[in-house]
Amino acid sequence: MRSRRSRRPRLVRGLIVFGLLLLVGGAAQAAGELKGRLVGFENLRPSTIPSASAGAHLYTLREFDPLVPAKYANPSPNAEDDLVVAVYGAGDASAFGGQQIVRLAGARAVPGTSVIPQAVPVIFRNDDPFTHHLSGPDVDRDLKPGETHRAELKGRGVYVFSDPIYPSVKAWIVVDDGVIADRAPALDGSIKIPLEGNTYTFKVFFEGQQKASLNDFKVSDKGTTDAKDIQVGPTSAAPAPAGSGK
Repeated sequence: MRSRRSRRPRLVRGLIVFGLLLLVGGAAQAAGELKGRLVGFENLRPSTIPSASAGAHLYTLREFDPLVPAKYANPSPNAEDDLVVAVYGAGDASAFGGQQIVRLAGARAVPGTSVIPQAVPVIFRNDDPFTHHLSGPDVDRDLKPGETHRAELKGRGVYVFSDPIYPSVKAWIVVDDGVIADRAPALDGSIKIPLEGNTYTFKVFFEGQQKASLNDFKVSDKGTTDAKDIQVGPTSAAPAPAGSGK
């Protein structure tokens, strides 16, 4: 049986290793952070609305009710699902985990817009309890509940995928050079993106179109760097379409 004295060196070594792990972990968590708020997004108008008007006889969760007064019939994007902040800078595509997943759920595509570098495949997954028909570049097929489709997009550009039966299902895939990550804002438009201290360019996209950018923006390597308000939409809402209410 070993004496207590012989066990002490092993215990000391274990405590030293544990302490080093804590230091390494603390250093990893000490990276900087970008914060800000997207403003005006509630005044953007989803393009799926016109095709989802009353009487179109198409399935959608964004259809106007003719009995709703016009002042309440001004649909706006869901910031968390419809907008995306793309990060450009030094780095690789590891933040994407080797692929970009787009879920077909709630009769819509989530996220609505994705911004990816070349060579990152997109996986469409039907999480709805009914069949979707995925239509887009090099695809025209049914996706049963739980099924997936892998799309490998070649070259820079904006690629659109939709479901002709459910007009509220539409996904824009932006393929661009220099993208190292894309992140969705919170429901209120606020953004918090952990980043190593460096200079980045941030671009905000809605339905495949760039709505705002922060060019050559310096993020501190410690603490939070505040980008404040980022205007992405009009300062006032557009009028509701005719026939959407009185």
